[in-house]
Amino acid sequence: MFQISAGVFFDLDKIEKHDGTFVFYSNVDVSFSVENTSPLFKANKISHDGINCYVVNYTLLTEKPERIEAGVVVRAGDEDYRQQFILLWEFYFDCVARVEKESVKKICALSNFNKHHSKIALEVAPYLVEINRRVSFDDVSGFSAFIKDVVNLNRSAFKSLMAALKIISDSKESLSTNFDLTYSMLVYALESLSQRNDNYKSDWDDYDQKTRGELESVFEHMPGEDVCKIKSILIEGKQFRLQKRFKDFILKNLEENYFNETERYPIRYSFLSRALDNLYKIRSSFVHELKPLDAMISKAYNPVGDCLVLFGEPHFSYSGLLRLLRHVIINFCRKNYSQKREYVNWVMETSGVMVAEISAQYWLWNADGFTAKSIAKWFSEYLNMLNLGEVTDLQSIMDKIEIIYDQSKKEYKNGLLYFYFLYNLMHNGNKGEWLEFANKRSSILVCDIYWYSCSPYLYKSFTNVSNGIADIKTLRNFLSCFNEYDKNKFKPNRLNLPAMTEVIMLACAANSFFRIGMYQDYVLMGNRAMREIASVKDVFYYIKERLSNSQLIELDECLRLYRKKGG
Repeated sequence: MFQISAGVFFDLDKIEKHDGTFVFYSNVDVSFSVENTSPLFKANKISHDGINCYVVNYTLLTEKPERIEAGVVVRAGDEDYRQQFILLWEFYFDCVARVEKESVKKICALSNFNKHHSKIALEVAPYLVEINRRVSFDDVSGFSAFIKDVVNLNRSAFKSLMAALKIISDSKESLSTNFDLTYSMLVYALESLSQRNDNYKSDWDDYDQKTRGELESVFEHMPGEDVCKIKSILIEGKQFRLQKRFKDFILKNLEENYFNETERYPIRYSFLSRALDNLYKIRSSFVHELKPLDAMISKAYNPVGDCLVLFGEPHFSYSGLLRLLRHVIINFCRKNYSQKREYVNWVMETSGVMVAEISAQYWLWNADGFTAKSIAKWFSEYLNMLNLGEVTDLQSIMDKIEIIYDQSKKEYKNGLLYFYFLYNLMHNGNKGEWLEFANKRSSILVCDIYWYSCSPYLYKSFTNVSNGIADIKTLRNFLSCFNEYDKNKFKPNRLNLPAMTEVIMLACAANSFFRIGMYQDYVLMGNRAMREIASVKDVFYYIKERLSNSQLIELDECLRLYRKKGG
């Protein structure tokens, strides 16, 4: 909402303004009033005890909705605005800022101090947690310029930025308790932003120096053509390309002033490339192996400085990594002005909005939304209602099937007709004109997953005879079909049946195996059914009991128990 409140996404005649105020605490001393016009805010210090309190008056911009009920005021996004402002403040001024004063004191090691913490904030990041560190007027002016750059990013870049700043901020919470995690989270922030860099080129000279040297000695005895092929394969490898993208993004967003901040003891220019290689290796070791960082990284002799050298290899200190992030992000924002106007659904961008599916009973009956392509969803939702014994009147859907069936694609016809058969047989019986419509088209039907999910409800069997005994060929066909369905059910537009329907099908298969004397397969199917319904204890224990006693699993009883618990 911070960027949205700059008004860059709204038509001027649709903007609504809402004034707001919030308070936060920070360990820096900003004696000047911090003001901005787009978005509009004014921040002033109101207490002076080291962990200083600031009050921010701001204007939240929203867009007038197209339709609104009389007397209703739409306002959302204040919490997002506050959080994003604090993240930007904390990042730019390289400090700690929180809504709660005690949180700032804890991170800065002023309260809840634990003498057993070996890597406290004061040891590894004295600049970050310095109490009452003064901020100059030039820095305040720089903050205003930074805000201007941030709000002019395109929307996706802004969201990536805020996600990275959130990681940086959250990492400070574990600074005194888990230094390895804190350090790695800063690398994650850099890596997440580097995903916006697609203009990099892999080159053999960028390959790891040690590995490259070992390979070069081997290449001397190989034909040049083979050497080129091997090099090409290596530099096109996914891991190397990710590392190259990470490194290239950082180098493109560093400028000369990064090396000129003498009071921060900057890293040597000639060390930078190697230190970035080592930084990525540290990240990979921690992520994939949970390999701890070298203890010396958190015990730098000069914790304010950027770099320490361990056994001839340069590494970033924690403070150095924070300073690197600051320069990279500030330059990234400055270089990425958006040149086009975007449309943003601001309501859906607020964190307080929850997107949820509407219960099927409120839409399943609406034939306007039903198409042949949507058969999988409609059929699955209907079966879920059937399992619960609470079926909505779907006659309008049956009428729609009669209209669209003949013109529908072949891939949808089986599902449409089985849905039509099942619903009408369950709720309309063998009467009416529906039977004539269905019988005329039934010749195209095949035994697919739609048939196997319908027949247990209709016949308690995989035959078209009530309680009929399926032969081994039918059961093998069912298993093949079910396994194929199970493997693909999460693909787009594929049928994904309710858990209880799968249980009914598997229990039906178990009963069929039992009736033809294949006891081992009976147990196998029963156990498989139990694994799908363990969250409904009554059904689970019923099936378990029937298996223990070598008895048929009564499908009606399974449904009764399921309905008793309301699914």
